[in-house]
Amino acid sequence: MMFVICNDAFGYTHEQVLDSSFVTLLAMLKEKSHLSKSRRMKLDTEEHTDEEETVEMTDFETGKRIKVKRVHSI
Repeated sequence: MMFVICNDAFGYTHEQVLDSSFVTLLAMLKEKSHLSKSRRMKLDTEEHTDEEETVEMTDFETGKRIKVKRVHSI
Protein backbone atom coordinates (compact mmCIF):
# COMPACT_ATOMS: atom_id res chain seq x y z
CA MET A 1 0.00 0.00 0.00
CA MET A 2 2.91 2.32 0.74
CA PHE A 3 4.18 1.84 -2.81
CA VAL A 4 0.86 2.92 -4.29
CA ILE A 5 0.50 5.94 -2.01
CA CYS A 6 4.02 7.21 -2.72
CA ASN A 7 3.61 6.57 -6.43
CA ASP A 8 0.37 8.56 -6.47
CA ALA A 9 1.63 11.38 -4.24
CA PHE A 10 5.18 11.83 -5.49
CA GLY A 11 5.48 9.78 -8.66
CA TYR A 12 8.03 7.49 -7.02
CA THR A 13 8.76 4.06 -8.45
CA HIS A 14 8.88 1.00 -6.20
CA GLU A 15 12.67 1.12 -6.20
CA GLN A 16 12.69 4.79 -5.15
CA VAL A 17 10.31 4.02 -2.28
CA LEU A 18 12.50 1.15 -1.10
CA ASP A 19 15.62 3.35 -1.31
CA SER A 20 14.02 6.18 0.70
CA SER A 21 13.82 6.48 4.44
CA PHE A 22 10.45 5.47 5.90
CA VAL A 23 10.48 8.45 8.27
CA THR A 24 11.19 10.83 5.38
CA LEU A 25 8.34 9.37 3.32
CA LEU A 26 5.93 9.74 6.24
CA ALA A 27 7.00 13.35 6.78
CA MET A 28 6.51 14.10 3.10
CA LEU A 29 3.05 12.49 3.14
CA LYS A 30 2.06 14.50 6.23
CA GLU A 31 3.20 17.72 4.54
CA LYS A 32 1.28 16.85 1.37
CA SER A 33 -1.82 16.10 3.44
CA HIS A 34 -1.49 19.42 5.27
CA LEU A 35 -1.14 21.34 2.00
CA SER A 36 -4.12 19.56 0.47
CA LYS A 37 -6.30 20.26 3.50
CA SER A 38 -5.33 23.93 3.64
CA ARG A 39 -5.94 24.32 -0.11
CA ARG A 40 -9.35 22.64 0.21
CA MET A 41 -10.32 24.84 3.17
CA LYS A 42 -9.22 27.95 1.28
CA LEU A 43 -11.39 26.99 -1.69
CA ASP A 44 -14.36 26.19 0.56
CA THR A 45 -14.19 29.50 2.43
CA GLU A 46 -13.88 31.74 -0.61
CA GLU A 47 -16.83 34.04 -0.74
CA HIS A 48 -18.71 34.19 -3.98
CA THR A 49 -20.22 37.63 -4.14
CA ASP A 50 -21.33 39.64 -7.15
CA GLU A 51 -18.80 37.85 -9.32
CA GLU A 52 -21.29 35.06 -9.92
CA GLU A 53 -23.02 35.22 -13.24
CA THR A 54 -26.82 35.07 -13.19
CA VAL A 55 -29.32 34.30 -15.91
CA GLU A 56 -33.00 35.19 -16.06
CA MET A 57 -35.30 32.24 -16.63
CA THR A 58 -39.04 31.76 -16.62
CA ASP A 59 -40.52 29.92 -13.66
CA PHE A 60 -42.85 27.34 -15.19
CA GLU A 61 -45.22 27.31 -12.20
CA THR A 62 -45.76 31.06 -11.85
CA GLY A 63 -44.77 32.32 -15.30
CA LYS A 64 -42.59 35.04 -13.72
CA ARG A 65 -38.96 35.74 -14.60
CA ILE A 66 -36.46 34.70 -11.90
CA LYS A 67 -32.70 35.08 -11.61
CA VAL A 68 -30.72 31.83 -11.44
CA LYS A 69 -26.99 31.40 -10.87
CA ARG A 70 -25.30 30.15 -14.03
CA VAL A 71 -23.55 26.83 -13.53
CA HIS A 72 -20.76 25.84 -15.87
CA SER A 73 -20.41 22.13 -16.51
CA ILE A 74 -17.11 20.51 -15.71
